[in-house]
Order: sequence, then C-alpha cells, then structure tokens
Amino acid sequence: MSEVATEAGISDLTALCETLEREAPMSRAEEAEIYERFKSATGMDYFADQATQDTQLARILEFNARLNKSPLRKDMALAWNRENKDDLAIHARNIRNQYEARKINGDCVAPASAKRIAVILRSMKRKDLEVRFLQAYCKHFDPVGNRAAGELQNRLVKLL
Repeated sequence: MSEVATEAGISDLTALCETLEREAPMSRAEEAEIYERFKSATGMDYFADQATQDTQLARILEFNARLNKSPLRKDMALAWNRENKDDLAIHARNIRNQYEARKINGDCVAPASAKRIAVILRSMKRKDLEVRFLQAYCKHFDPVGNRAAGELQNRLVKLL
C-alpha cells in the first residue's frame, strides 16, 4: 500500500472515529422503532422463525434487487473485493455509509470491514488508532447476539 493511500485511509478512519465518538449510541427503543419501519418497508424480519423467513424470500430478493442499484451496495462490493482488502479508506467509508444507512433503515452494519480495519491497523503497528477505532465501534454495536462485535470487543479488552 502506498504512503498516500495509507495517509488517506488514516484520515478517513480518524473522521469515522470522530463521528462514532461524538454521536450517542442508539437506545434499544430507537433501534426497535427503526427496525419496525424497516420491516414495514421491506416485509423482512430477520428475527422471525425459519418458516416465516422462508415465506419472505420473494420480498428479500426484490429488496436486494433494489439495493444492488444503490451506492451503499457499490461501497460494500469494493470493500469485499480482494484487491482492496488492505485499503483502510475503503473500509472506513464502507462502515461510515452502513452506519448512516443504519440510522435510516435499522439494518445492521456488516462487521467484515470493522474486522479488516483491526487487522490492517495491527499489521501497521498502530495500536493507538486500533484502540481508538475499537472503542468507538464497540460503543455503537452491542456484542450481545452479535458474534463479530463480541470478537472485536474481546480484541479491545486484550489491547487495554
């Protein structure tokens, strides 16, 4: 990774950390309200039993077809592209965009980019920035019922 790319990535990640540090995490009531709006708009309930989820498949496919046209989906595709796996800027933008979308639709933030950021920062030996990022991220994403967030929380505890 070039020095310019690294500096841009650190700048984007620092901006993300500032946003997450500044904003209060959603309350359970806010999360539930947003998720109810999401369920109403999409007809999807990720917490329903398997039989109910099976009947939602057509709606899920329709929703994904619309989502595939969105800029958010393009950012996620970039972040998951093998060529970009070490691009800090792409992963930071991906989390920022998903975080902003979460406030609108109540959907979860996929943890792949957060985990990747931790790996990149560890390889860069930037413990200071890794701790800052993990503290900001874990402030917003509860490890209860979210294995990936739990793994990141455990990583933070080891670093402190």
